[in-house]
Amino acid sequence: MSDLGEFVRDALWHHQIDIGTSLPGRITAVDLSKQTIDVQPLIKRPIPRALRYADGAEGEDNGQVPELLPVVPSVKYVHDRNRDKTFSIHLPPKVGDDVLLIISQWDASQWFLTGEVSPAADRRYHHISHASALLGYNASPDKLTPAPPGDAIEIRFGTGRLLLKSDGTAELHASEIKLGSASSVAKVAREGDSVDVTIPANTFAVSVVAHMAVLNPAPITVSGTVTAGSSVVKADD
Repeated sequence: MSDLGEFVRDALWHHQIDIGTSLPGRITAVDLSKQTIDVQPLIKRPIPRALRYADGAEGEDNGQVPELLPVVPSVKYVHDRNRDKTFSIHLPPKVGDDVLLIISQWDASQWFLTGEVSPAADRRYHHISHASALLGYNASPDKLTPAPPGDAIEIRFGTGRLLLKSDGTAELHASEIKLGSASSVAKVAREGDSVDVTIPANTFAVSVVAHMAVLNPAPITVSGTVTAGSSVVKADD
């Protein structure tokens, strides 16, 4: 191949290598206040090199030189929400989690800052520094176990699980359930649960003397069992 042809080929190779589309990465740092993460790309960039074979022909080395890409800082991660912030589902990213880097055609940094139509501040096309991240992208060894159900939307966090089923029912598996946002909450009793009922002082007639009711001078605690619970909300033991 002529020197010119080799130059053109190398130029095309290097141009193609630098065109980013998408690739997996691993979170190395998290900033929840900015909702950004730092990401280490997990696929090494293959750098092609030309070899001259014994017969004088030239070709591409099948053993391309792998190059580890640098950490991409301040990557915006994607989570479900609307613009006015009245709806959102936020998955908390953690260091060590894998993501899918989606590389924008043009630099979107100005749009990230303003939220409005903006020019591309960086003139490079498809550059990895223009990436956003999709959470939840994992390799096969990290697949969910047990496998998620096929008839429900499932949310897992630690040992807790919430299932919204296609038949209209819901299941919540948790060691403790708190309903409401108040700092002090009351316990919920189910049918068959043992309960203690306290009768406040001076509210219950314990006897009648001379046609006059004698009220309890001190609180009275009565133990019993719930005989009827909710027909809609059910919980296992």
